[in-house]
Amino acid sequence: MPEGGADFVHRMESVLDVYQREYNKNHPVICLDESPKQIISETKKSYMGKDGIMHQLSSTWQKRPIKKLKR
Repeated sequence: MPEGGADFVHRMESVLDVYQREYNKNHPVICLDESPKQIISETKKSYMGKDGIMHQLSSTWQKRPIKKLKR
């Protein structure tokens, strides 16, 4: 049983009701994960080949600070 009382339970049920809505392309539902995410950046650049395909010089990544998604 959730802690926090009836008001908390009511608000959580309102959030869960969003998932029951019919799909509407004009009002899409976007879900965010509030867990921390590791930010990475390329250490070597990609380039566009003569064949029109992006090529990577390396698959090496540099770790960046961990961030939390914000609303």
